[in-house]
Amino acid sequence: DRHFVEETVARAPAEFTIHARNPARDLVMGGNHINFATVASAPNASDLENGRRPGNQADFRDFVRLAQSLNVVHLNGGYPVEAQDIAPEIRHLECLRDFVVLSDKTFDVYSLSRPHILDAMEIVRIGRGISAEQMDREPSCHTVVNTSSPLRIDGSMLWGLIEMARHNQAVCVTPFTLA
Repeated sequence: DRHFVEETVARAPAEFTIHARNPARDLVMGGNHINFATVASAPNASDLENGRRPGNQADFRDFVRLAQSLNVVHLNGGYPVEAQDIAPEIRHLECLRDFVVLSDKTFDVYSLSRPHILDAMEIVRIGRGISAEQMDREPSCHTVVNTSSPLRIDGSMLWGLIEMARHNQAVCVTPFTLA
């Protein structure tokens, strides 16, 4: 009910830290802090030499390297381009590995299913070299959960929200503007 939701939301902290693989890249979220992220889930890549094309892993890696080199980009907001040359069943594993290997900034993990989100949190944990207990104490990743209407959440998104909350990781709930 409305009061339960308002009461629960009121318990959220005004600000918190998301811990990066490199502690110098930890981010304070909320309060008076502004953090800039890369774009997420673009289907295509484009450059002067090769023009516009469907995203692939090589482009994905180049965009991650670019974000790593730019001080004005504080975190990877998700896949900078969809690596469509990787099978969807394992794409998250490949892309998350690339984030950990090519960047020391925090990154968004996708709520595609319960196994996907659990894989993502484990990769983040391994990348930071910490225990599961430390990860539960120190938010180390975030996800965006899009509602398809004010009162409806897709099942895969819901599983992502539940698992991230169980492990004290950051969740941003937002209306899906294309709905």
